[in-house]
Amino acid sequence: MAYGVYLEKLGRHEESIAEGIRSLELDPLSLMYRATLAEFFYFARQYDRALEEAQEVLDMDPDYQYARDVMMSAYEELGMCEEYLALRRERLTGPGAEPEAPAQQAALEQACADAGFVGIWRWRLEGRLDSIAAGEYVRPSALARDYARLGRLDEAFEWLERAYEERDGSLAFCRTSPTFDRFRSDPRFQDLLRRMNFPE
Repeated sequence: MAYGVYLEKLGRHEESIAEGIRSLELDPLSLMYRATLAEFFYFARQYDRALEEAQEVLDMDPDYQYARDVMMSAYEELGMCEEYLALRRERLTGPGAEPEAPAQQAALEQACADAGFVGIWRWRLEGRLDSIAAGEYVRPSALARDYARLGRLDEAFEWLERAYEERDGSLAFCRTSPTFDRFRSDPRFQDLLRRMNFPE
């Protein structure tokens, strides 16, 4: 399965999916393998398949957060706000939830009611900026994704550069993440991929 993850980072979707299927054939009860396969489908923009695989994981273990995260990402790309919120609600109210979780969920639902996913993305960005202002560390790639989703591309590139300088590990998926589709042809993005030594 590790080789499948490598292939996915390179954007070789069909090969990564095939590798994920082979891994699952060897260990059909592996929750991690099936959730990872769901993520491969997500990166390949096959969101319905991603949801199907992730749901199978949750049918076996309702508390398996990795699968829930993949489903939330797929719902986000599909613009399915209510379904996204329902899963988020489970995450914030399930085992190990933090005391401030109910207030976070209420704020998130209000943001969605006000402006759909745009409201959610603004809420998410504001929360990260507040964390930084409070002296907490936030991955630069997370800020880059927030700004990208909001269409604030210059700011997104500023945070992508910070992620590159800090060797943010999440940046390894920037070539294939749907979040960055809107400026994939931008020369600045192509230059970043070149500096990261991605093959042509």
